[in-house]
Amino acid sequence: MSRIVLQQEEWVDITPLVSAASEQMGLSQMVRVPTFGLWEAMAALEIMEPRMDNGMAAVHPPSTEKWTVRKAKTIARFSADEIIGVSDMILVKLLSWISGSHLSQTLFSCVLLHEPHACQSHILRPILIGYLKVARRLKGLVELARVAEDDEFFGFLPPGLSLADEVHDNEAVDGLQGVEDALGLELKEARSRMDGNVSAESDATANTLKLEYPESCTQDLERLQFLDAILCRVRFIRSFLSALSYITRRNMGSAKKSLNQSINQLDLCVNSAYLAKDMSIAFDTTVNKKLLSDSPPRAIAEPSTPAAAYSDIRLTLTHILEIVSLPSSGLAWDDTLSFISHFSLRVPQPGVLARSVLVFNCTHAGKLHGKTSYAAALTHSVVSAYPPSAALFASADARVRECVAEFVGLVAGNTGDAGAVEGGAVLERIIVVCGGFNRSLARRNFGKIARELEAIQGGTELIDGALHEHLAKGSLFTSPKPLEEPFYLSSWVYELKLTFLEIYIHMGFELNLYSEFEYHSILWYLDHVYEMHIGHLNRMNTLVARSFPSILELLWQYQQQTDLAREISSSSAGKKKGATSKPISLEAFVAKTVGGVSVRDLNEAVLVARQLIGRAQMLFTFALRRDGYLANPKLDFYSEEVVYNHRFKLFMNMGSPSTQPYTEFKASEAVFLEMSAREMVERGSRFFAEARELLSFLAPFKAKLCASSVTLKDEMEVGGILSLTVCL
Repeated sequence: MSRIVLQQEEWVDITPLVSAASEQMGLSQMVRVPTFGLWEAMAALEIMEPRMDNGMAAVHPPSTEKWTVRKAKTIARFSADEIIGVSDMILVKLLSWISGSHLSQTLFSCVLLHEPHACQSHILRPILIGYLKVARRLKGLVELARVAEDDEFFGFLPPGLSLADEVHDNEAVDGLQGVEDALGLELKEARSRMDGNVSAESDATANTLKLEYPESCTQDLERLQFLDAILCRVRFIRSFLSALSYITRRNMGSAKKSLNQSINQLDLCVNSAYLAKDMSIAFDTTVNKKLLSDSPPRAIAEPSTPAAAYSDIRLTLTHILEIVSLPSSGLAWDDTLSFISHFSLRVPQPGVLARSVLVFNCTHAGKLHGKTSYAAALTHSVVSAYPPSAALFASADARVRECVAEFVGLVAGNTGDAGAVEGGAVLERIIVVCGGFNRSLARRNFGKIARELEAIQGGTELIDGALHEHLAKGSLFTSPKPLEEPFYLSSWVYELKLTFLEIYIHMGFELNLYSEFEYHSILWYLDHVYEMHIGHLNRMNTLVARSFPSILELLWQYQQQTDLAREISSSSAGKKKGATSKPISLEAFVAKTVGGVSVRDLNEAVLVARQLIGRAQMLFTFALRRDGYLANPKLDFYSEEVVYNHRFKLFMNMGSPSTQPYTEFKASEAVFLEMSAREMVERGSRFFAEARELLSFLAPFKAKLCASSVTLKDEMEVGGILSLTVCL
């Protein structure tokens, strides 16, 4: 065979040539050659993501010899520190896998997992099988929920490998339970030996376990530490696997119990991580190159240490525990949407596993929480928002029932003769998008849902019009003036659409989609959307004739009572007569008035607080521009109007809320810039103070009304998601 001689290449710097050529090109001109298309251009771009950029922080072949699968099967004994080391490293690889890395390069980099039944250790073998079953359940839940993108979860199973499909969950749990029982007995007898009470069964138990200790471990106390360390890891894996199995079967009560047991073991695992031996020899990070020749090794993201891995898994398990702890009967639609919104907007965002469990739990069997049909959830939500609309849903009139059924079909899906709903239509998609998708994918889909709600709102307005026409003929209106009867059904859809438009704008800040010099225009438009939302709520509250004061009115009453009490106590007449009036405490005021406050009232008040915060931040940005900061870029091709129209293209194509053209924004900007920077900052500070006072007033109401985990702290974090404090 002839030897191939490679031609010597000489590299030449062509930067001056390219720079000179670029100066001869006009604006928007591009150079195109047949050998360099879109694919080559995208491959050449660095997106600074190790898992996507080949060669970036690439995995190099190991410098030390690694075990092969054949070698791993011949290991007769594993010492206690080796078992701990393998177990901890597998957890690290498991978390790396569910963070978006390849399965073959993470979990199956452990050669022991390729043929777990061949492992000769009676303790390590059930651990290996347990982790494989955990991975199988994770894979099933994520794929069932269908909310993960390719860069979030890579579930492809390389040929020839298995996630222990031949072993049933119960068998894996029983195997771990057997090891746990044996370790518990060994631990008990080791303590007896330390106390001088030698048991005759000690040697028999030790022979059954065949557990060896490091050569440096000579004291019984040290052996106890190793036994405790292995025992807590076995319990963790068993409880984790049991929880995932229960979740798959929708036995949330048992899943909650198992998750608590699993979380309780994490501190013990972290505290004993120092006992682990470095078992890198059993993990080959280039194994996928051996399994899949066309898949080059790539950099993987994984926790830096086992302690970090246990911290990450604790956060994931806590999120899942919160989901399975929801009431067994499920939540109403409004409460579900509130819980999902707060859950998904946390920082950092819950992982793909927790989000998959959330969607699986809330959308099971085409029903809300697998319990309530979307039609029933929709009816309850509309009637809760507008109590007079209950007459429409309870009406025996054929035409009214036809209109209501058409509305339910638009929003909640088609209904059958028995009243069952086939899927949840837009309601179910809202849960999937809001609770299941990552931030970037969710924002893109929020725009789609907003456009869908716009179309539904138009159809519902026709339904409301038909209802008005029909009811006017029969004189069935409850109000004196038929024309003032509100459009209940389309108003409900409009409120939902406004909520999503607000979140759509908010998430642009979190995803860093806006440049700093755009902040003032974004916050200005957000303030307009808030104004439309609050105005609509006030208008509907007036038309439905609320019998109880709003939160803002209660706050005013509380302030009046406390001010009056202080005035009486400090007045000269009161001092002469010895009269004192103790101001009513906030707790007492809440206990007195909470009976007339609903969760909807709280949400409306929080919306006002968000507007106050956003308005303060808007004034701060205008103040910065007034003093020469956050100025537009001075580029020939930059157009503020084009950027503005692009940012709010979604809003410009909607019938409601009213659009704000660029000319309207510039007119408002001119008014603000006539003010001094100090004046704008002072006004913004007052808005912040009002928002803080309102949120502090809402806290005890929230604590009494909300049984879920949504807290006032979450509300304040969401309200302040646009924080621009760094600009000050």
